[in-house]
Amino acid sequence: MDKILSQEEINLLLKEMTEPDSQDDKTEYDSNEIVPYDLTHPDRIIRGRMPTLELIHEHFARFFRQTLTNYMRRPVGVSGRSTELVNFQDFIKSISYPTALSLFRLSPLRGNALLVMERPLAYAFIDLLFGGSGLVEKLPPPQDFTSIEYRMIQKIVNSALEDLEKAWIPVIPLKIKFSRLESHPQFVHISQPTEIVVVTTFDIEIYRAPMTLSICLPYSMLDSIRSKLNAGYQSERLEVNNATVQRLAGSVLQTDANLKIYLGHANISLKKFLNLEEGDHILLDQSSDEPLEMLVQNIPKFKGLQGAYKGHRAFKITDLLYEPRSEKDWLKEVSVNEQVKEEES
Repeated sequence: MDKILSQEEINLLLKEMTEPDSQDDKTEYDSNEIVPYDLTHPDRIIRGRMPTLELIHEHFARFFRQTLTNYMRRPVGVSGRSTELVNFQDFIKSISYPTALSLFRLSPLRGNALLVMERPLAYAFIDLLFGGSGLVEKLPPPQDFTSIEYRMIQKIVNSALEDLEKAWIPVIPLKIKFSRLESHPQFVHISQPTEIVVVTTFDIEIYRAPMTLSICLPYSMLDSIRSKLNAGYQSERLEVNNATVQRLAGSVLQTDANLKIYLGHANISLKKFLNLEEGDHILLDQSSDEPLEMLVQNIPKFKGLQGAYKGHRAFKITDLLYEPRSEKDWLKEVSVNEQVKEEES
């Protein structure tokens, strides 16, 4: 620490700082490392994976496996293979003719998506639906599907889209609607050729013969919900613990509920009310043959008639004053409430 720079060393150091050597500043680049960039066709910058989208497709595979097994009356395996980001042009070039190409919409998201069922899988499903074994040893020559084959394929596609809509519910409720079915890749345009698409491939196994089914989503379609698909914590919300659900359902079913039935109303003076004695009659505005209203936890729920059953006073329900809510409505409300909480936070 006791070594002090001389004035000559200080001047030399200042000179290096103010006048950098031009030889040191020059950076040499290998021409092979320079990648040309076309400003007229800029590629979209892709950042990271979308774990929630992968989890949605895992749930779809589970739902679709159960649907196909019940529909075909034989074991059918469905498992996700991979999720890739590729140019739409490259994806279309990899599809041969004919292939069952189903276009569908995911409202309120913009644009169309694509469900691709390869040719051997389409004919295997058709064979199973007509009572065959599903083992198609020799495929017919390349040609468009017949009207009957189109109809059979569309039945399977509609079932797949229903399961896909169910898999999306915990993240964001989407209304998935089938648009049309094509057999030639050149008639399918869901994105610009250079745009990025998200392609998820599934292995469909029938009698140990693996075939593929793919879902293609334009990357631009997912812009509005990118934050939900990139969030890792979504996976915990999508997982369902059956033991917990059964325990909660059992607790709810054992919960006591307060029931009230109004027999009618009457207006009397305060003087008459104070003079009421046992055995007095009060005339109500309710007829004995008119339906009464039952309140559950002070909320009107049913209408019915009073009477007796096995020696006890009873109430016979004749009408419902409420619309029973489905599981889909409950999940939609939960999703909306969570979205509101996220926006408020």
